[in-house]
Amino acid sequence: MLRSLPAYILAGGRSSRFGSDKAVYVHNGVPLWHRVANALEGAGCTVHLIGRSPRGLPIPEIIEEEHADHHPLWGVVRAFRDARQQGHEWVVTAPCDLLDLDEIQVSILIKASQASPLNQFAGAIARPPRATFTRGQPLLAVLPVDALAVAEGLATSGGSVRDFHVRCGSGVVDLGASRNLNEPPA
Repeated sequence: MLRSLPAYILAGGRSSRFGSDKAVYVHNGVPLWHRVANALEGAGCTVHLIGRSPRGLPIPEIIEEEHADHHPLWGVVRAFRDARQQGHEWVVTAPCDLLDLDEIQVSILIKASQASPLNQFAGAIARPPRATFTRGQPLLAVLPVDALAVAEGLATSGGSVRDFHVRCGSGVVDLGASRNLNEPPA
């Protein structure tokens, strides 16, 4: 992982609880996608946004293949395919609705993934302190593109993101408390 890692902001969900497109929602004067992009760029990543349709944003947008279930792993699959096509072996993924993500957290996650034992699918995912494996931010991760078949199989069968990380042997990294925005503020 010596060259700049590609990072993919995952913004292909339905936003059903939110009621509108979360990626472009402005929170404290900054669109959510832009908050996440700033943190990823600050950590030296090349940033892309994955979504269901073009939004006309000033960032490379990659359109996710249409899947009826909008499973979050389809965005990961699309990130793996794009990175592999560009000759990358690793990717950073991040959901578009993280409010507190900063470049230090992303850098810690990248360093943790580099330090993990190099088995077939070593990776790292973010988790706040004292949270269970199922809580936290499992889509904020550094992952090898070699896990493409695992992600695709689980997305097809309806498996969970947690199952994906278990099968890949992802390590858990404590990045402190993190918040995401699932419903618009009252």
